[in-house]
Amino acid sequence: MTGQPAALSVRGDTLMLSGQIDSGSVMDVRRKGEALLADNAVLTRVNVSGVETASSVVLSLMLSWLRHAASRQRMLVFEGANERLRALAALSNLHHQLPGFAEAG
Repeated sequence: MTGQPAALSVRGDTLMLSGQIDSGSVMDVRRKGEALLADNAVLTRVNVSGVETASSVVLSLMLSWLRHAASRQRMLVFEGANERLRALAALSNLHHQLPGFAEAG
């Protein structure tokens, strides 16, 4: 299965994440996301509705961005997670650590 490559964009106060995120692409996506978060103080949301994979790699990426934002005294809320990603977060007992997950679904 070949999906779309991982992509990041900014829409207002939202960082949009889409595409295939795997162990080969996650570090690049993480760095780019951290740079966008650092350069755009208005970013308070991360929309993951376009993410094609539900894996621990994606959860790790999200936790990394949370730590990055917290180090700058900012909060992020995740939105648009599909059922598989929400279920994986719950199974991993991370859904309460990812703002927006415990409230979703």
